[in-house]
Amino acid sequence: MRPLKICVLDMNAGHRNNSIRTLTRLLVRFLEQLRAAHPGLSCTYELVSLREGASIPRDASFYVSSGGPGSPLEVDTAPWGRQFRDLLETLCMSPDDGPRLFGICYSFECIVHSLGLGRVQRTTRSERGVHLMNLTAQSRHPLVTPLSPRFPVFEIRDWAIDGDLRSSYGSLPVATLARHAETGVVEALAIGTVIEAVQFHPEADPGEIRTWLRESEQEQWLTRQYGAHGYGRMIDVAANDDLERTFRMVPDWLRRAYDSWVWRQGQSPRV
Repeated sequence: MRPLKICVLDMNAGHRNNSIRTLTRLLVRFLEQLRAAHPGLSCTYELVSLREGASIPRDASFYVSSGGPGSPLEVDTAPWGRQFRDLLETLCMSPDDGPRLFGICYSFECIVHSLGLGRVQRTTRSERGVHLMNLTAQSRHPLVTPLSPRFPVFEIRDWAIDGDLRSSYGSLPVATLARHAETGVVEALAIGTVIEAVQFHPEADPGEIRTWLRESEQEQWLTRQYGAHGYGRMIDVAANDDLERTFRMVPDWLRRAYDSWVWRQGQSPRV
């Protein structure tokens, strides 16, 4: 079997945060499981700082594209934007035998805007903390089937999708998988079997989320933004075990992407 290489597109533009740390921790754990199950398999990951001038490798087995700060509309004019759009279009042109991609938060917004799936706009207020999502009628999809019909997520964002998504991109169906329980904005999508993306942060560690919510600075900010009742509800929702199920989203996607990669080589081992 060929060597496995996972490409992580770091979209943080040089800003340090916990997202890449927790995301790479999940990747390392996944690769350790792979090596234990398949000792002869060469498997690595490459961290690519796309918004700092790095080039996207085209020989990756599959891609994970992170969250990040700033405007997703930058993808239209920034030097890295052409690379990102070309990658998305190339993946969508080879749905049966090409790599898969998973996008998080900023990458979700860039995907929607780059492919013209919907209108991305700045929100009237920043969204932070733990929020509830509703699955949609299109949610019979492996990305979200392990989740409850109403499930909790961790969000930090200033942008959102305004309205609905297109129902297709070229020959590929576009599925809206989840919406924000209060605002109704689109929070998860799938483009055929090629691209899956979410507006929230499934890589955020539940224990770290609970600690973050209790920090004095965050408690004050969240109480000002959502009121004492809203903050208290976040604490209650975060205490629920459903947050652990959301945290399984990235590892589960990695397994499915690996299976797809193996099947494209005419084999069928699992982790």
